Amino acid sequence: MRVLIAEDDKLFALDLQDMLESWGHEVLGPFDNVHNCMEAIEHIAIDLALLDVTLRDAESSAPVADALKARGIPIFVITGHTASHVESYSEFSGLPTLIKPINDEMISGLVRAITRLRQDGDGMEEETV
Repeated sequence: MRVLIAEDDKLFALDLQDMLESWGHEVLGPFDNVHNCMEAIEHIAIDLALLDVTLRDAESSAPVADALKARGIPIFVITGHTASHVESYSEFSGLPTLIKPINDEMISGLVRAITRLRQDGDGMEEETV
């Protein structure tokens, strides 16, 4: 599975990348700004996106979420913000959200859920962890 990571915390992003690659997934990024995310979305097939709400220099990833949704790409929000903060952005409303800190089991569960959804063709249920 090709997974786009949009995350400004370099250490966290590299941990996510290492984890996903060790499970056999291809990681796009990690990207810490909207421009690079949008370039990837335009030119590369993506199966799943993991988005932080706020990227480098306090840039919102909302345009990235909009572009991914327009293409039907599943999105999980991974953020240090509160769930109510995430929900205050209409672009993130209703998206499954993981609140940092997160662990390997949470990411593993997320990837398994997406794999099942792709096999079943069902929609995602909103969930905040």
